[in-house]
Amino acid sequence: MEFRLLGPVEIRAEGQLLDAGHGRQRAVLAVLLLELGQVVSVEALNERIWDHEPPASARNVLSGHVARLKVALAADPGVSLSRRAGGYLLAADPEQVDVSRFRALVTQAAAAASDERAAAQLREALGLWHGPALAGLRSRWLDGMRDALERERTRAVLALTDLRLRLGEHHALVAELAAQAGAAPADERLAGQLMLALYRSGQQAEALRWFEHTRLHLADELGADPGPQLRALHQQILRGDPLLGLPPSGSAARSGNSVAGSVPRQLPADVAGFTGRAAELAALDLLLLPPPSDGSGPRHAAAAVISAVSGTAGVGKTALAVHWAHQIAHRFGDGQLYVNLRGYDAGRPVTAADALAGFLRALGVPGQDIPLAKTSARPGTGACWPARGC
Repeated sequence: MEFRLLGPVEIRAEGQLLDAGHGRQRAVLAVLLLELGQVVSVEALNERIWDHEPPASARNVLSGHVARLKVALAADPGVSLSRRAGGYLLAADPEQVDVSRFRALVTQAAAAASDERAAAQLREALGLWHGPALAGLRSRWLDGMRDALERERTRAVLALTDLRLRLGEHHALVAELAAQAGAAPADERLAGQLMLALYRSGQQAEALRWFEHTRLHLADELGADPGPQLRALHQQILRGDPLLGLPPSGSAARSGNSVAGSVPRQLPADVAGFTGRAAELAALDLLLLPPPSDGSGPRHAAAAVISAVSGTAGVGKTALAVHWAHQIAHRFGDGQLYVNLRGYDAGRPVTAADALAGFLRALGVPGQDIPLAKTSARPGTGACWPARGC
């Protein structure tokens, strides 16, 4: 037997729709399913169904609804609806209730070992929805539960979109996100997802237009500016920040809604047809050799030290470093980080705070946990972190 609350309230057995009654009877079933395994008092049932104004005959009417539901539920011996002291208890396997399955899948996705697995679980969870939750039922309590369930659905959709962006589905997401953002113009997280999808699809100007659209809406409707995360994304798009490129996907262990322990693979593309520099590559390889076990021969650090490649402009320092980094990337299982500080670009160089924030994001730190760098109001004092009391 299967119970559906994520849409019209239904009872199904072996693919067949069973009679759950009309109106109040389905409301009784919904309340008991949302409190699965818990005794719900008669008073609470009446208040939740009749908005605190039950008719004088409410107890008799409720008893009739319960009796008819028992007949429908008798098709599954694993399901029971029983009278307990002061109320009623509906017992069933949580897997039989779509709300419970939805929540379980969302929880599993948050702890999934890969982006692909997490996305599949969220798609399965969202596939359980067949319309507005508790469709057709009305009371203040049921309306509140419907709103809460819709918020859970929205969070799952946003989480799935984040995963799809990580998996490179930005082209497919643009039209979908544009429709969603148009319907919810104050949702800054949604606006940020759309801006990122547009930017990765080669539509930088359109991404900037959506930021301006969101900014104006927030100013007109709420008298507020976009939050720090959306403003930071706007600045990254303006300067074409390479950190907005596709992050790695796959084997990233998760904790909650953030990615913990992700493995960044940020090396720039290797130079095609790289030749020569054999002596320099060999010298770089020596940096990774462990000390000789017998004490003979030259000793080298067991761990790589910070090193620099020097030479006149245009001789291929960057090409050498990038080529060597690709050759030995397999030896650094925790990943590789890269930042272009843009020291010689016409635009503003990347600040230390922006570079650090990009590294933290790549390593799986949630955006809300990364403090924003602020310029101190006192001249000459540089930058400070709000978390440090600046």
